Amino acid sequence: MDNVITMVPDNATLWDIAHLASAQGLHLIDNGKRWALARTIPPGWKAVPLNTDILNTDILNRSAA
Repeated sequence: MDNVITMVPDNATLWDIAHLASAQGLHLIDNGKRWALARTIPPGWKAVPLNTDILNTDILNRSAA
């Protein structure tokens, strides 16, 4: 089982990390204190729901510009 967690830097924007999570097939997770990216959700953490349709549409619109 791949349980690698990447902590999100404090200065990262939600938009940027949501795009990163979506592009890499990762979960954006939260433990009440920090955000992180992970393949699996460990105990004590919760998934932050992301609307991948909006994220993917934005990526397509930016690449067409």
